[in-house]
Amino acid sequence: MKLNYIKSSKFLSYISYKPVGLEDVLSLRKAEQVHCDCYLVSSMEALSRSKNGKKIISDNIQNYKSIYKCTFRDLKGKPKDYYITQENINNSRHAYKQKNPLLKVLNIAMERLVQRYSNKKDVLSWIIAPDQFTFEYNRPSRFMTMFTGKKPINIAESSFNLNLKSRKKEVLELFEKMGKTPGNDYSFVAGTGFRSITDTGGTWHCFTITKVDLKNKVIHAKNKRTNYINKLDFDTALKKFKFIVGYFNENLK
Repeated sequence: MKLNYIKSSKFLSYISYKPVGLEDVLSLRKAEQVHCDCYLVSSMEALSRSKNGKKIISDNIQNYKSIYKCTFRDLKGKPKDYYITQENINNSRHAYKQKNPLLKVLNIAMERLVQRYSNKKDVLSWIIAPDQFTFEYNRPSRFMTMFTGKKPINIAESSFNLNLKSRKKEVLELFEKMGKTPGNDYSFVAGTGFRSITDTGGTWHCFTITKVDLKNKVIHAKNKRTNYINKLDFDTALKKFKFIVGYFNENLK
C-alpha cells in the first residue's frame, strides 16, 4: 500500500510503528520553544532527563518513515493514538516554525486532543489570548498526566500563591531529594507567576530544572526559549517561582 494513499486513521492504525530512537529523544534538550507552549517544551525536556521518562517518550511517539503515532490518555485515562502524516505537518499553520520533528508532532497531536476534549484547557487562557493556537497555553501537570498516564508531584500549580515562600519546607525537602538523586534522574518543571526571573523568560513561563546543587544551594532552571540555564539560589527560587511539578524516575514506572 503506497503511503500517498493512506488517509484515514483506520488505515494508519494498521501500520507497524517503531519507537523513536534515543537520538530523537535527546534532541528535545537542544530544541527551542517557538510558540506559547512552554508547558509542553519544558516538560518534554524534563522527561528526556530521566531513564523512565526517555522510555515513555519512545513508547508514546513512534513512527514509520514520515508517519508518526503519538499516544495520549483520554478522559478515562485510556491510551488514545493520534496519527500525524507528513501531509498533516505540511498543511499545519504552525508546524513550519518548529524545527524539532517530535515537537511538530506533539503540537499537532495536542491541538487535536484539546479540540476533542475542550476541558483539557482552562477557559481563562482562551479569554487572555483569543488568537492563540489550540495547543498553546496549558498547564505542565495536565500535559504530563495526559502524556505519561501518571499524576506528577505538584507543588502549588493551581494555588492562589504569588511565589513558593509559603511552601518553603515542602520545596526545600524536594530540592534536597533532587540534589541527592544520582545522575539527576528526575523530570521537573518550575513555573513563574507574575514575577519573572533574570533572563528573557518573563512572567507565567515554565523552566526545566536540570540540576540542584546542594553544596551551593543553587538550582539550574533552563529557559526553553533560549536554552539558557539560569542559576538561582534557593531563596531566590522561592521568591521567583510560583510552582514546581514533575517526577522522580521511580514515579514513572
